[in-house]
Amino acid sequence: MNEQYSYFLQDKEQPPLTMDKIKKISLENTALPTLAFCRKTDKLSTELDQETIILDMDSGIYSQLNPVASTIWQLLIQPVNYDTIVQKITAEYDTTEAKCKQEIIDFLIALAEHNLITVTDA
Repeated sequence: MNEQYSYFLQDKEQPPLTMDKIKKISLENTALPTLAFCRKTDKLSTELDQETIILDMDSGIYSQLNPVASTIWQLLIQPVNYDTIVQKITAEYDTTEAKCKQEIIDFLIALAEHNLITVTDA
């Protein structure tokens, strides 16, 4: 994953992966535009020096997001589709759509793997 979207996770046991959820988050999934991504309301987060710290009280895991990942996290306050995330990142940062598409997918997968977001059909 590109450092632009990187985050730090404490070394703790992760919850089991739900492959159905992860399989949906793929550029090969023709239904990707119809999916809605939203952060879970039971996760605490705060901004600090253009970065975001997320705390999952249930697992004790915390994540540190850089400014680009923090922008995505802010978009996830309410359900948002993948295309909207890509448009926002390309408008706000010096990147192209082609360059950031897979990196955004990778970041969304990481958030889903750590039980930080929900993925639903819009």
